Amino acid sequence: MSKNLDAIQGMAMGYMSQDHQDTFKVMMKNIDEAEGFMGTTKAIFGEFVAHPTTFLVEFVGVEVVSELIPLALGGVTFAAVKAGVLQR
Repeated sequence: MSKNLDAIQGMAMGYMSQDHQDTFKVMMKNIDEAEGFMGTTKAIFGEFVAHPTTFLVEFVGVEVVSELIPLALGGVTFAAVKAGVLQR
């Protein structure tokens, strides 16, 4: 399942503009170089303020997709099993 999600994410990244990808690389570099909890927190907030669209797409959008797909598949599986049990 994880490999499939990675493949989907890879395809999605292919559609991102080069500017978006470059901005994301710089954002991650700045966050990775931050030291300590407060430094990391300030770096994350600073990147959000400086590049809100890229931040939302990469952190919020990717997380939502990576969490909702397995949740939706689980819900479909549960509904199918429940319907099968009720048919008995």
